[in-house]
Amino acid sequence: MRLARTLRAVAIYEAFKGVLVLLIGIGLVLGLHRYIEYVGGQIIAVLHINPASRFARMLLSVTSHVTYGQLWAFAGFAAVYGGLRFLMAYGLWFERRWGEWLVACSAAIYLPLEIFELFNEANWVIVVVIVVNVLIIALMAAALHYTRPAVPADVP
Repeated sequence: MRLARTLRAVAIYEAFKGVLVLLIGIGLVLGLHRYIEYVGGQIIAVLHINPASRFARMLLSVTSHVTYGQLWAFAGFAAVYGGLRFLMAYGLWFERRWGEWLVACSAAIYLPLEIFELFNEANWVIVVVIVVNVLIIALMAAALHYTRPAVPADVP
């Protein structure tokens, strides 16, 4: 019972990420593009990221040279990514084994990149993201372990 509640909490987290990405994609297409450079600066300020850092410079560079085609491509990517997050949330909410695998693999894919970024530029945001992803991987591993199908006795 406790595992089911935990899976539903992760499902809500995944759905929240999907909604957030979809809202950003919609915002870019509907008019946020006029203020994209300003929004990039605000993201850096809100997250307390050093403006001289590699990530901040990259974000500001991208936002100052973005084209409409790139915005539409990003909006399409946001739709696909959001849909994938909703699929993960569905799988966890209804305790589907494929959902547990999908979330575990999704979190594990990003982990090496996040650790690499931690060594390049350590800040609290990266540390929090790594801790959350490690917890999600551990939870999914536990869920997969406890929900694995029983092996028949006659199979070696």
